[in-house]
Amino acid sequence: MDGNSKKYKKMNRKNLIIIALLLVSLVSVKAQEIIAQWPMGDTPGQQVISDTQKKFNLTQYVAFTNGCYSGWAQSYWKTFDEWNSPWSLEGVFKTNGEANSVMVLAGTRSKKSAYSGWDVTMLRNGVMRFYVSDSYGKSKQLLSATREFDDGQEHRFKVSWNPQGNQMELIIDKYRYTTTYDNKMDQQSGRIFYIGAQPLLDNAKTVPFKGELKNFVYKGKLQKNDLVQSLETLDKELALKKEVDNSTLWVDAKDLTIEGIGWKEGIEDYTRIPEKYRDGVGSKIWALSRHSAGVSVRFTVSGTAFINADWNLRGNGYMAHMTPQGVNGLDLYVKLDGKWVWAGVGKPTKDGLQQVNSLKGGFSQAKTYECMVYLPLYSGITSLKLGFSPGAKVEAAQPSVKKPLVFYGTSITHGCSASRAGMAFTSILGRRFDIPVVNLGFSGNGLMDSVFVDILSEIDASVYVIDCLANMAIFSSTEITNRTLYLTRELHKKRPDVPIVLIEDRTHAYANLSGVPVVNERRIAMKKAYDILVKEIPNLYYIEGESLLGEDTEATVDGSHPSDLGMYRYAVAVEPTIAKALCCNRK
Repeated sequence: MDGNSKKYKKMNRKNLIIIALLLVSLVSVKAQEIIAQWPMGDTPGQQVISDTQKKFNLTQYVAFTNGCYSGWAQSYWKTFDEWNSPWSLEGVFKTNGEANSVMVLAGTRSKKSAYSGWDVTMLRNGVMRFYVSDSYGKSKQLLSATREFDDGQEHRFKVSWNPQGNQMELIIDKYRYTTTYDNKMDQQSGRIFYIGAQPLLDNAKTVPFKGELKNFVYKGKLQKNDLVQSLETLDKELALKKEVDNSTLWVDAKDLTIEGIGWKEGIEDYTRIPEKYRDGVGSKIWALSRHSAGVSVRFTVSGTAFINADWNLRGNGYMAHMTPQGVNGLDLYVKLDGKWVWAGVGKPTKDGLQQVNSLKGGFSQAKTYECMVYLPLYSGITSLKLGFSPGAKVEAAQPSVKKPLVFYGTSITHGCSASRAGMAFTSILGRRFDIPVVNLGFSGNGLMDSVFVDILSEIDASVYVIDCLANMAIFSSTEITNRTLYLTRELHKKRPDVPIVLIEDRTHAYANLSGVPVVNERRIAMKKAYDILVKEIPNLYYIEGESLLGEDTEATVDGSHPSDLGMYRYAVAVEPTIAKALCCNRK
């Protein structure tokens, strides 16, 4: 073989390799689909960054200022692999004066993802940056060289990732920049997604753009979870979604009886604190108050063979110590022979915000049923429709004439870690006494804050139950005593006829490996306050924490938060004191 032939063969082999890589790349690109599309633009007054694909609305810290959105979501598609799958985000931005501070157009990289993931950002000098990082700090960035885009003009951008060769690409108008990155993004990078501003945590607020963002399109390829699919094939009871009859009669839940909300005006649908308290409670409690814990829908129905549900979540989050059903699902009870009996659940899917599911079949169309549907514990909903057989008669239940039990507390009050919404101890007690319940439990934030004097007293309650002690370890014993004194005294001044119940925090279900007795200083501090208050307030009650979860260590999911067994025991331990308080209040 002569030299030219060898050279030709070598070049041909090289060309074949290039062609093969291009084909793989084309296949990867072709496999992409539109996952989400956010039009945004200049429509004022929006509280949600809506996805036209109806999969991924952004609802956390959403604001609208001067023509632009900023917002984020605390969950993302868990079946989307941002490292092994190709994806792209494209859209239009227009900024003017944004370069005074670093402004993020979109991304997944934040404190919640251990700063792994990606973002596309305008730096202080107006230069655009596409940044990718893993949780160990290894990163790569693409810069728009020295070109600045903070000029008040519209610019089209596109950022993309191709696992074939680990290629990053940034395109701004006609300018294209590429590089490679060899470190994997951590799986946490898929936990959040945001548009318009860095999603700051704690008490900080997002900073909205002064310009405009519009026509954002996110493309990729969602993956099937083979394990879940195979289990669903093996056992139909594990199916996440059940088919719903197309002829279903749909009724908006707002036309039925809503219980568990302490206000009739000035409050968003299915949430727990009115807008007027937004600044007073702070960003953490405000975000938690969007969860629909304790809210329920009551109605009567006849002429139906089934009950279906169509609900839209505010977020589709993941919690390792709770079931998706408890976090995002619905829980159906039916009253039979005068008692509430569990009937069925609405199982949520792990992706997307819109959920459609069958709650229960097998109803006799010749009978009339009184029903109650509990809403999700650790997510909020923006809408809920209930579905019935065509021709069914559906009516709002008669509102209860009883004043509600009002609970203010911690994550346990919030509902963590009940497997489904109806198993929160507050809801168990509501059914035991057949009385409405208002759940003001705020995970990690039950601190007896002074603002809750006004919040609680605005609700005409049968009993106030204060269960905050578990969150108050951040305070000194003196502060715990003083907060207990202030909240209880001031609440009693505003509602002198309403009994108040103070509950100690539960005993943790950890094995005492050291053998050294554990002294709970928080209990001592609150009991000190109670001993003072009981001389002033005749209708004050106190429940000790030692018996709340039982004497074994079998009633929690993590040593702290009750399982269903723990929730049941908690309710049983609290019930006699609530009954006594209700009895004395009626007298």
